Amino acid sequence: MADKKKPLVIVESRAKVRTISKILGSGYTVASCQGHLVDLPSSGLAVDVENGFEPQYEFIKEKSEVIDEIRELWKKAGDVYLACDPDREGEAISWFLKEYIGKALGDVKNLKRITFNEITKKAVLEAIENPRDINIELVEAQKARRILDRLVGYQISPILWVQTRYGLSAGRVQTVALKIICDREKEIRKFVPVPYFSISAELSKDSEVFGADLFKYMGEKIGSPNDKKVKVIGSKEEADEIINSIKKQEFKVKSVKVRTEKRNPPRPFITSTLQQAANNILGFSSRKTMSVAQRLYEGKDIGGGEVVGLITYMRTDSPRIAEEAISNIRWYIDNEYGEKYLHKEVRRYRAGREAQDAHEAIRPTSVNRTPDSIKKYISRDEYNLYKLIWSRTVAVQMAPAQVKRLTVEIEAGDGLFKATGAKIIFDGFFKVMPETRSEERELPDMKEGDIVALKKIEAKQHSTQPPPRYTEASLVRKMQEVGIGRPSTYAPTISVLLNRKYVTQEGRTLIPTDTGELVADMLVGSFKDIFKVKYTARMEEELDLIEEGKENWRDVLSKFNNELNRYLKGAEKRMEKIKKEKEVIVDYIKCDKCGSPMMIKYGKGGRFLGCSAYPNCKNQKPFKEENGKIVLLEELYKDERCDECGAQMVVKGGRFGIFLACSRYPECKFTKSIYYDTGVKCPREGCDGTLVEKKTKKRRTFYGCSNYPDCDYALWQKPVKAECPKCGAKFLVVKGRGSNKRLVCVTEGCGYETEYNGE
Repeated sequence: MADKKKPLVIVESRAKVRTISKILGSGYTVASCQGHLVDLPSSGLAVDVENGFEPQYEFIKEKSEVIDEIRELWKKAGDVYLACDPDREGEAISWFLKEYIGKALGDVKNLKRITFNEITKKAVLEAIENPRDINIELVEAQKARRILDRLVGYQISPILWVQTRYGLSAGRVQTVALKIICDREKEIRKFVPVPYFSISAELSKDSEVFGADLFKYMGEKIGSPNDKKVKVIGSKEEADEIINSIKKQEFKVKSVKVRTEKRNPPRPFITSTLQQAANNILGFSSRKTMSVAQRLYEGKDIGGGEVVGLITYMRTDSPRIAEEAISNIRWYIDNEYGEKYLHKEVRRYRAGREAQDAHEAIRPTSVNRTPDSIKKYISRDEYNLYKLIWSRTVAVQMAPAQVKRLTVEIEAGDGLFKATGAKIIFDGFFKVMPETRSEERELPDMKEGDIVALKKIEAKQHSTQPPPRYTEASLVRKMQEVGIGRPSTYAPTISVLLNRKYVTQEGRTLIPTDTGELVADMLVGSFKDIFKVKYTARMEEELDLIEEGKENWRDVLSKFNNELNRYLKGAEKRMEKIKKEKEVIVDYIKCDKCGSPMMIKYGKGGRFLGCSAYPNCKNQKPFKEENGKIVLLEELYKDERCDECGAQMVVKGGRFGIFLACSRYPECKFTKSIYYDTGVKCPREGCDGTLVEKKTKKRRTFYGCSNYPDCDYALWQKPVKAECPKCGAKFLVVKGRGSNKRLVCVTEGCGYETEYNGE
């Protein structure tokens, strides 16, 4: 009797092979297709627009060995289980395997599609027992997205190259994300800060010192220019006048109000909120977050030969948690922390209208696998992300934290001051999420009518702040809010913007480059509707309707293509016009070769000054903008001397940007980079360098010693020349964004911080 053929299980990634093989045992063959084996070719449109947008797929040449391996295993197999990821891409890969390998071999009778949201023994065996057919609506939604992106990229990008350079690209979602970043940068440039003052007092009661802020004067509320309903103290003279009228008055407690505030835990993680939290708390990029999460999902060896997926599927927009998982979490809280930490009612969350509720939120596959219990088996990044996911999941079913808020109003003549205190009276979910704890601030015991002593009163100058630049976290949140992109596309979209050098990173903030702004202006100006936020969001909704079987994919593509063709006509002329409008003459800077005025132009490295007499004169100069004025870099560095021969240094440009080179080249080949010098002395003992702005290979800004490589001192935060009044450190660093920017001391154990009013 012939041996029974082994079933074949095909998964996407190699990492899953090991995990699932351990679960299923030797009775199954598990193989990886390593993602897509079939795709549109890299050259040409490869979409038959006249024949119902039929895609012209072909095998990916680089995957030939994998394709041959899958074919041979398929021939020898009994049942074939397609266990690709539980999303559109996974469904499409399963369909390609069936259509391009299974049908070619004439063997699709025993084909089964299985999915699981977590790679655990229970989930995998249940999937094997409950196979289904391939969901053709999911496949068609993926096909429509792929073709939409091809229609945009392959028809618009070549027009863009004519006005810029080869290799730049337009993208249906990436261009809209770039527009969002560029629009914010324009807001920041237009912003005019308005100075204003606040008045604060240092008071004492029974030898306990506390602070209070003036919030009313002569019956009017005091505030910032952002609030049109309040009185603004606009000058130091006005602030001093108010202080003089108050400081000799008696400070008497007018009222004491106490209330208990409940703080509820945040919702379970979905892809976008995980990326935001990992960026804000761990400093992870969106791409890194998804890469680490993928490893946790695919399985880790946690000792004793047990290989198991530690989290559920990480590409999801549903906050739902399975009932069995909820029961286990609540049992864990009750047993580990006690009944008082367990929320009285079960918290359940449902997905929004546009989300796929078949998926779960991102959670640990077992709440009993605490972060510390598996720490020694996983990397530091994996541990930190797992701990973030585990803590959030457990917190969801925990009792609210309770914070006692104390508000004391104190009269002093025509002034009314307010002091606030906060004390955590029950930590609730803070127990597992300490990073969300409120700052506690104690006030002395006071009652109405008490007299408090004035120790000091002063005015502080502030200025209104522009809207903050986007970080990866806030951009993902914005994309989710306006409905562009989906869980699988947030991280790749940001990666493309960085890789194309449309944006650069300074710390965690995203700043558009000259090239990025030019591309955004030309594309949005030439294809107004195609790259509108609302239009792109509507297309995402159309793709969701295809997935639900409520729209025909060919009809959606036809409507989009008609709209696109309308804009393709004359697009090159519109782009040329937009570029010319941006290439303005700078009449106060003359060409040092022919005397003609210089003008702003765009090249491979971004903006530069070129002679307006081009092509008769091809003179070019690098420049920078300072306070709205164009300044030649050669003027800024005219006093620089060569470290080796003493000759004057000159500004040069290369493939990696602007640098200084010896004017005696080629006799002397000394060069050095151009860095922004913060003026802050390097704190390392014995070093006489200063901290200068630098870039990593990925163009992320950091601050390092000018004496590198002799001194490798570096930090991510921008240093500011200001002495710490608490520990005497010679500089502070800027932390936070927008109106939340603070100056913070980096000396370990110091903890000093204050408001930052710089740029």
